Amino acid sequence: MIIHLIDGTYELFRHFYGHGSFNKAKDKLKELLDAEGELDRLAIIHTQNEAGAREFMEEHKASMPKYTIITEVGPTLGTHIGLNSIGFVSVRK
Repeated sequence: MIIHLIDGTYELFRHFYGHGSFNKAKDKLKELLDAEGELDRLAIIHTQNEAGAREFMEEHKASMPKYTIITEVGPTLGTHIGLNSIGFVSVRK
């Protein structure tokens, strides 16, 4: 599932189902990350999936800003995206 969160409001962007859905979601996340343009800061977020977040970061490190962190989200957002999810929060230049 991909959720857009802008100015405190969130909306479902896309939901992925079935075999291979995690890889499809990661591909879409990369596409969305590229569309953000030049970034000042980036946080790769996850819900009990630090290994997946680190893998995503390593795969795409060249296109990420110098200030990039990995952090686990809390229950407020985690309730909406579910366990083992990854995503990103970005600040444009």
